[in-house]
Amino acid sequence: MTESQCGSLARRWFADMWGQRREELIFDLMAPNCTGQTEAGPIVGPEQWRDQIYRPFLNALPDLSIEIVGVVEGNDEAVVRWEATGIHQGDGFGIPGSGLKVRFRGMTWLRFANGQIVEGADSWNQSGVMATLGAPATPSAEVLAS
Repeated sequence: MTESQCGSLARRWFADMWGQRREELIFDLMAPNCTGQTEAGPIVGPEQWRDQIYRPFLNALPDLSIEIVGVVEGNDEAVVRWEATGIHQGDGFGIPGSGLKVRFRGMTWLRFANGQIVEGADSWNQSGVMATLGAPATPSAEVLAS
């Protein structure tokens, strides 16, 4: 794939799938064995991603808006810097809707093959957003044995 194709697919992921709520694009843009590293842990495949990430996010933040701040493209990869806003209205994060407006920034790295995402990783301040919404504190780092 060319760099511009990777950037175009990454923009489509955010603008069309998230921005226009086109859930069917999850299955068009993600390879069946796609592996995602998320703040919540690893996700494998479009069904798991839809059920554990996409739908809960939109349940919690039905008016979610994600603005693409920048895209860096190279070979078979694209990195998207984004900013999200929304009002916490539902319990998709495991806590009742609070009515609080949240804004958070993050980056998503995507690797492509044959016109689909085959690997991805997100980095954003999930623990900070959850604390803002009143969720119980959870560890945001692992303690590794020395």
